[in-house]
Amino acid sequence: MEGFSRTITDGKGIEYHLPTAEYSLVGNFNRQQVCEKAKHAAAKTDKPYSVLVIESKGSTWYGLKSVKQSY
Repeated sequence: MEGFSRTITDGKGIEYHLPTAEYSLVGNFNRQQVCEKAKHAAAKTDKPYSVLVIESKGSTWYGLKSVKQSY
């Protein structure tokens, strides 16, 4: 929805699942634009929601399961 993804890809091209309720959006957007996109996507759920947008120049993680791993 609105271009958000439930996965993140590392430098080697391996795709990982994000934790519950975490979403990623890659592109040339400012924080306000991302917030509006997130609000629009969340409103479609008909559930109460909050939005926090954090601009990042990179990320580091541990323990995320790759998309190719089974649960």
